[in-house]
This record gives sequence, structure tokens and C-alpha cells, in this order.
Amino acid sequence: MQYQIENRSIITDNLILRPFVAADLPIIVELLNDEQVTCSTHAFTVPFTEDYAARWIAGDPRYVEAEGRDIFAITDRASGELYGFICLLGELADNRAEFGYALGRRYWGRGIATEATKALIDFGFQVRKYHKVYARHFVTNPASGRVMQKCGMQFEGTQLSHDYKDGHYEDVSSYGILNPAE
Repeated sequence: MQYQIENRSIITDNLILRPFVAADLPIIVELLNDEQVTCSTHAFTVPFTEDYAARWIAGDPRYVEAEGRDIFAITDRASGELYGFICLLGELADNRAEFGYALGRRYWGRGIATEATKALIDFGFQVRKYHKVYARHFVTNPASGRVMQKCGMQFEGTQLSHDYKDGHYEDVSSYGILNPAE
């Protein structure tokens, strides 16, 4: 995949993955304050409040980079419309990173997650020099598994009742990809 990096942003054919700004706050709250979106995420629940979103967005980018955490707003390259977020959470001692993402429901099924994920995996390998990038998804959300497969990730297994979310246990499928340059 072809992409370029400008001003801490990753630019693909159709998207710009960029740091969050304060103006994103009401939009990301709207997008993530949807049970059909957050039920498939490990970290977020409804209500996704403005206070929580403000603290999340206001993180010091120098600290984020120092800890190996890259969090981007996913936006349309032409219009700048905010679709959701994607993050790469580095585990520096093991030279690997886990990614996660969430899109507003109205943006599902358009290939946005796949394009953003491909760019983020490439960024993880080419810029961060990770040995491995991996991701997990709830078995009840097979669409995320299809995104991972389209990005060249290999199925590594399912962990039964692995995560506790919204009052019940979720089975979790894991995918991974190794840095092809190694």
C-alpha cells in the first residue's frame, strides 16, 4: 500500500490518519456513543461521555510517542469528515504492537477500516520497526476478522471467555502478522 507521512499524519489514497484535535470531541462522542459500535470494542462502553473523550483526546502527544502508542483520527482525505479512530499500542519490550479501531456505524462496509488498518500495519513495520503486529476481535464481530484477513493477518486462535464486557464473557479471536522485512 502506498502512503505518505506528513505532519504526524498518515495519508492514504482515500484517508488521512491524523492526531485528534479538540474540534473532534463532539463528533467522536457521537460516533462512539452507540451501543452497536462500543459492544465490539474492548475498551469503550456507553455512555461514552464528553468528559472521558476530552481526557482521551487531550493526551500529550510526546508521552504517547514515548510510550509507543499511536492514536489517530480516521478522516476522509477529500472532505476531512471524521469516521472514527485507529490506534497502535506498542509493547516495546517484546517489539510488537496491538492495533484497534472503531468506526461510526454509518461508515461500516465501505472499506475504510481495511484501508486504515493496512496503512497502520505498514506504519508499524516501516516506521516503528515492530517485529509483529497483532489484533483481537470478539467472535461476535466477524467483520473485524474479515478486515484482519484482508490485511494479510493470519488467524492465531480463539480464546474462550477471554474478555468480560457488559456483564458477560466474550470469546476472542486473535490475528497476527510478522514484519516482512525481517
